[in-house]
Amino acid sequence: MKRIALWRLLYYTVLFLSQIACESDVPPEREKDGRRPIWNIAHMVNAIYQVDYYLRMGANSVEFDVEFDSEGKAMRTFHGLPCDCFRNCYRTENFIDYIDYLSQVTTPGDENFRETLVLLFMDVKLRGLSRKAKFRAGEDIARKLIKYYWKKGTPKARAYILISLPSINHLEFVESFRKVLSDNKYSSYYESKTGFDFSGNENLDFIRSALESVGITHHIWQGDGITNCLPRGTRRLWEALR
Repeated sequence: MKRIALWRLLYYTVLFLSQIACESDVPPEREKDGRRPIWNIAHMVNAIYQVDYYLRMGANSVEFDVEFDSEGKAMRTFHGLPCDCFRNCYRTENFIDYIDYLSQVTTPGDENFRETLVLLFMDVKLRGLSRKAKFRAGEDIARKLIKYYWKKGTPKARAYILISLPSINHLEFVESFRKVLSDNKYSSYYESKTGFDFSGNENLDFIRSALESVGITHHIWQGDGITNCLPRGTRRLWEALR
């Protein structure tokens, strides 16, 4: 019993909340002098009320998780177990309600507009879906962003949107997502605002090949890391930085 209690104590004292560090006025793109933005990402922000909380704490980006039904329809924001230490894994919102609120928060002139929110980090939970469902998921996310985030007309919501996939084995999503955007009359704007990431810590050369296979050469995010509950070496991180 004492061992279990000690394990729990150690488990819950590892690396407390590293998401929020500083408040900054972030340039949306690289400046002429070579500076790059600093993304201060609040992780696992799956409830609407959390968006404002983390922005007040100094975040300029929110990461949220998207759960799909078996047909590839985006249903809600939700992470579930396992998740990071010290966190509630079960907060959730209807997906449409959530991105509609993000649209308000990132649209200048809206009463809910918050100037500091410049990057939306969408973690799409595709594991377990069939190839057909992953293809539909890409279409569904693209259409819902067009309708509920960009509001169909002349786009006003200004945040960058990073879509993070679990693996390079989910390229069906990427292809169908990009096809829906390319068929829209505002495609150049949408495409300038969206990018992709693969979160599975796969071989960097394999990731490069996968991106090239679907014609992606810009707006690429290369991440590295693991849950805050576990230690991790930096070898792959240094490889990515080279």
